[in-house]
Amino acid sequence: MDTENNIATGATTHFSIFGLFGSPAPDLGDVAVYPNPFRPAKDATIKFLNLPANVKIRIYNVAGELVSTKKDITTGAAGWDGRNDYGKPVATGGYIYIITDNEGRKKTGKIAVIW
Repeated sequence: MDTENNIATGATTHFSIFGLFGSPAPDLGDVAVYPNPFRPAKDATIKFLNLPANVKIRIYNVAGELVSTKKDITTGAAGWDGRNDYGKPVATGGYIYIITDNEGRKKTGKIAVIW
């Protein structure tokens, strides 16, 4: 691993398919959420990165109504496509996310959605 240049190399004696996967972060301190503002028609998903294992993401509208829930995230990353839990696109406006880890710690933030 060459972390300075973001290069991973490996040798094999046969043809194989390989994948590089991120690992969960140790805590909620370095969570990144982007792009913000989020344009679902252009960006496809808003990304939640640097997540610890077994987190839950809840997204609320400004009226405090739960819009979407993502749970059992174990890969260190998650995405949201701008749709509610029923598959309908959410309205343009402000949203609040709450990320909770398995120890009850929370990280909150705001998302602007523009269609």
